Amino acid sequence: MYSILCVDDEPIILELISLFFPKFGEFSIDLAEDPDTGLMMHQEKKYDAIISDFDMPGSNGISFLINLRSSGDKTPFILFTGKSREEIVVDALNWGADHYLHKSGSTDQFRELAHVTIHAIQRHQSIEEVKRSRQEMKDIISHLPDPTFAINTNGTVIAWNEAMVTLTGVDAESMLGKGDYAYAIPFFGEKRPLLLNYLLSNNLPEPGKYQKVVRNHTGITGTCSILIDGKERIFWIKATLLRDSERNITGAIESLRDTTERVRLLRSMRDSRRNLENIINHLPDAAFVIDHTGTVLAWNKEMERITGVPQGAAIGNGNGIHTLSLYGDRQKTLADHLLSGTKPSSEDYEFLNFNENSITGLSDGRFLSKDPGSYLKTASVLHDTSGEIFGVIETIRDVTPLRTMEKELIRQQEALTQSYEELELAQEELRESYQTLAEWQEALEESEQKYRTLVENSNDGIFIIQDYRILYMNPTCADMTGYGEGDLYRMEIWDIILPEDREAMIQSIENSIKEKEQTFRHTARILSRTGDVKTVEFAFGIVEYKGKDALLGRGRDISEKIRIQQALERANKKLLLMSGITRHDIKNHLTSLLGALSLAGESDLSEETRHLINMAMNAAKYIDRDISFTSTYQDIGSAAPEWMSVQKEFLALSSLMQSNGITFFSTIPESIEIYVDSLFPKVCYNLIENAIRHGNISQITLSSQEKNGSLYIYVCDDGTGIPEEEKSKIFLRGHGKNTGMGLFLSRDILDITDISICEIGKEGCGAMFQINIPPGGYRSGEEILAVTEGKN
Repeated sequence: MYSILCVDDEPIILELISLFFPKFGEFSIDLAEDPDTGLMMHQEKKYDAIISDFDMPGSNGISFLINLRSSGDKTPFILFTGKSREEIVVDALNWGADHYLHKSGSTDQFRELAHVTIHAIQRHQSIEEVKRSRQEMKDIISHLPDPTFAINTNGTVIAWNEAMVTLTGVDAESMLGKGDYAYAIPFFGEKRPLLLNYLLSNNLPEPGKYQKVVRNHTGITGTCSILIDGKERIFWIKATLLRDSERNITGAIESLRDTTERVRLLRSMRDSRRNLENIINHLPDAAFVIDHTGTVLAWNKEMERITGVPQGAAIGNGNGIHTLSLYGDRQKTLADHLLSGTKPSSEDYEFLNFNENSITGLSDGRFLSKDPGSYLKTASVLHDTSGEIFGVIETIRDVTPLRTMEKELIRQQEALTQSYEELELAQEELRESYQTLAEWQEALEESEQKYRTLVENSNDGIFIIQDYRILYMNPTCADMTGYGEGDLYRMEIWDIILPEDREAMIQSIENSIKEKEQTFRHTARILSRTGDVKTVEFAFGIVEYKGKDALLGRGRDISEKIRIQQALERANKKLLLMSGITRHDIKNHLTSLLGALSLAGESDLSEETRHLINMAMNAAKYIDRDISFTSTYQDIGSAAPEWMSVQKEFLALSSLMQSNGITFFSTIPESIEIYVDSLFPKVCYNLIENAIRHGNISQITLSSQEKNGSLYIYVCDDGTGIPEEEKSKIFLRGHGKNTGMGLFLSRDILDITDISICEIGKEGCGAMFQINIPPGGYRSGEEILAVTEGKN
């Protein structure tokens, strides 16, 4: 509703404006007979627009306009006067009048005045909204943490935020409004295109100016080295197009993020890792590193030579590859003993030195790919920067020649001492390089423990089958089937499926695997060890288990649920049959009663007797109406809910509305569907019929709004509305001018799928019914298409 101030010394003009304006829209009109009174009224209550005459006692309309505009007031001002002199028009427009309209004596002038006034108000509101939006954008850009600036399509700077001022030392006032690549000078010392210029011109930068340039539908990104205060800094830069409300390109915005330290850190880590690999690979002894789980973290070239296992196959392997490749079995290495805190048997070593941080041993023996000999093995713990042990390194040296030559042994020992010093240096770098790996390993172990606790304590049976054999099951599976874990691991899943259901389940699983469905369901009966038959709802998912495809399954015992559901269905059928028979018999009796009463009423009776017969006939008709209501009410919830288009159901009633002279408007997309009882069309009919019967309406509007995950549908009319004291009663059975059943039925039909309805309109402004559909109870055409494509 627009508030209008009309200032004119002719009361008849004011009265005509008050009478005509409401015909063209919703207006609140205040009247004043002179500009001074009008100015005081506007100061107390700000109006959306002012309509003023020119020639009035005391002060004219131009003076009134000058007083407003001099105080900074931008309220739309329409000069409506009988004076048509050109100088008055020029003065009015020069002082900021929004429109000039000459009084013509025709009633059409008031229609034109109303349209002009509405246009001026809307134009003023649009201008204010644009100003507000631009200020909001400016504030947002100014407070972005990354240095950011923007240009328009002419290349003129339109934004330069505080972070950009801090980075370049150039304040916003001196940069805003500049073009011709002036914004590139603080970065490169010269005028040149930046990423946002290439984005606007739909080109890519010349090679060498930017690195790692990526362009997609959202914009363009790249990295660049820039000298800031004489120091090279590396920036990640992103440029994005600016568009107006009609998606027209109005400019581009560019943000810079300083990644210097991150790039230097990555380079340092890469160099450290390369140095570590070089040190281990060039050690003269075979060397490997394992962590707490036995996973190989390092495997040098000498280990490749003596075992024949390449680095790629060993590193990351946690299946005992380091022992199998050395000895052919899973006997512990010195590294394994050091991790577990156990001491190797002295019988296996000629010399053994053991402490909590290292083990050194000399033994005679052979490896799988080596001749018998003597080997000196050393295992040492590796610490991260926090002092925690994250792994062990073991070196293996062939010392066979040293056994025959003591001098050579001494020389080798000196070399070994030197190797230890080199190894200590390598260990220091290993501690730093594998700190992150140790943290990941700890997080993985914690995650595995959480999932194991969840699976072991689940109320559903959880199992893994591969080639239809059970490889794993949780305790709930054993409770459900009556078989122990040892029994089930030797069985196929078909062994516990009831023979009558077996073929259908096999076919269902094979079809789902053939169709490459990632998840699928099937319900079948199982035969427990005690002979009990249980109905189980199975859900399967295809996973990889030990390098092969397997099925991860979930089984839920729904036997009791099915028994209860079947009992309810039988009871409901009986009740429906009984109510149908009873209703049919009563209606037959009522027909007879009404016929008898009708015949009796035609007899020559006294007025009092005829009155009593009429009362009896009305009572019988009410009984017939109530019985019809029970038939409709019984149908609520009797069929499964379904997806329905809200707009289609209301459009199906267009003939009803047209026959009553009602115009129907809808802003709800036809693709919006809600999950509702099959009697939903009756709800739509009841709402339309109720509006026609009570409202004296000419228009019905259908709209919607999404908020907090719910969908709100509004059915509005332009009738008299519903009094506040009646709003809580209109959905009660029997309330209303007629049967009082329509809205009561509508509420219960919607309640079947947790949809609620209430009336929120304002008396005198029409009724407004709000229908609240909860999350998950509605969908759009895009979602339906996605589901369909997913099935294909």
